[in-house]
Amino acid sequence: TGSGSPLAHAPTVVHAPGGGYNGGWKILGSQLVGEATHDLVKVTEKCKSQAVTKADLIAVIADKLKFPWARAELLVDTVFDCIEQSMSRGEKIEIRGFGTFQVRSYRAYRGRNPRTGAIVPVKPKRLAFFKVGKELRERVNHGRRSTGAS
Repeated sequence: TGSGSPLAHAPTVVHAPGGGYNGGWKILGSQLVGEATHDLVKVTEKCKSQAVTKADLIAVIADKLKFPWARAELLVDTVFDCIEQSMSRGEKIEIRGFGTFQVRSYRAYRGRNPRTGAIVPVKPKRLAFFKVGKELRERVNHGRRSTGAS
């Protein structure tokens, strides 16, 4: 992309299968992540009682990068597909300034049916887990303090 391109300052995405400490994806550079987070805050302020949807993400990207809706949708779908495929392979995805997605494995155990109290076997499983990054945690906490809740 040229220096006038909206993606000229986009984060660099690196994938090292089986390499490094996690063998997964890393996104280096949080400028675009920070700007997108700021724009999403504006979106959520308009509809405080609702969650931000995939369509909201597409709208922010289309507006911010001056992309047609279809291109912004393709970008969002591609990012989600990469995250999903990496996690299905058990890889860790680290987005600096935002957080880390990873898969956690849980062993089988004996649980209890809450209605009957009967003991039931629970099969082993793998679940997606997200750990908030330090910068995002600070931005979220800073936003909370500014609303008067300390």
